[in-house]
Amino acid sequence: MSESEYTRIFREQMNKWHELKDQRDAINEQMRGVSQMARAALNMVPNEDRIKLATSFWEVMKSQEGLTEAIRNILFANRGQWTTAVQVKELLDKSGFDFSGYTSNPLSSIHSVLKRFKKEEVKSVRLMSGSHGYQLTKRAAKERAGMASALQVLPEQTPDK
Repeated sequence: MSESEYTRIFREQMNKWHELKDQRDAINEQMRGVSQMARAALNMVPNEDRIKLATSFWEVMKSQEGLTEAIRNILFANRGQWTTAVQVKELLDKSGFDFSGYTSNPLSSIHSVLKRFKKEEVKSVRLMSGSHGYQLTKRAAKERAGMASALQVLPEQTPDK
């Protein structure tokens, strides 16, 4: 093959990669919307059914948790504070996040995820130290707080005698 053929193949593969990334981003956005709608519906479910459904919902959400969702959880736990990528890595390590499936440097993966967040969800600022700090926007933190309250285990109801 000539160099121009390799260049063409490379460009085709990069175009395909960008298409797949856009599809992944669109699917992630749809999943967030479905999750939000499920949480809203869960709030309307009678108390006696809510615990079972909330538990089921939580199990599904936890089983799907990847690095992006784990980072969201870290930023939520530290809402109102600027958190650097190094701090996110330390907190993920403490939480027991499994990086064994990641072929690149974990800190590199964390940086990539943090930079990929939309500005409506995560804001960033250059800190005095020179590194970047990240935090959930107020809107994103409020939505996540709503999810957490919907998934709280309700006190056991005593039936009327």
